[in-house]
Amino acid sequence: MSTAGAAVGWLSALTGRSHDALLADAAAVEPGARGVLALPWFAGARAPWWRADAHAVFAGLSLAHGPAELTRAVLEGVAFDVARSLELAAPERAELAVAGGGAGDDLWRGLLAAVASLPVVRRTVDDAASVGARLVVGHALGESLGVNDVNPVAGRETPDAPLVTAYREVRAASDTAAAAALTWSRSDGW
Repeated sequence: MSTAGAAVGWLSALTGRSHDALLADAAAVEPGARGVLALPWFAGARAPWWRADAHAVFAGLSLAHGPAELTRAVLEGVAFDVARSLELAAPERAELAVAGGGAGDDLWRGLLAAVASLPVVRRTVDDAASVGARLVVGHALGESLGVNDVNPVAGRETPDAPLVTAYREVRAASDTAAAAALTWSRSDGW
């Protein structure tokens, strides 16, 4: 999901609150972001949609919502697209490996585990590109390396059963919103 961090960065710039403060506040918001849904497609709808003409959407906003709910909704929106992508690309997947800036955050990992209903594995090095480059170079040099040799598992987050249940309902609403947004973008409504 190419704009996951950028979406939180956008909220940070918009609200004047730091990235870390937004995530801390979002952690205190219950699943479903108090009725706010986000389709964080700031650079078009990437996987699994591949629709450059689609744009970000927030639904269910009221004057009672603030930065914490918007942040939680963005994180959930990213997690729903991750789960949708996994269902298409790897339906028999046993776990989800995370990398990048969000990999170090407990909220992100817990949310991904619950939404995907899979254990989430974090490795020692969060920069997957460098690890991949090391594996390619090792292979070219004739070394017999696996990802565990270069980047061992640092931790595993198991799905929280009550969160898995809560996110099934929110996911259904997100699926409906996504279908409507994609239809609207096709009809030049944007």
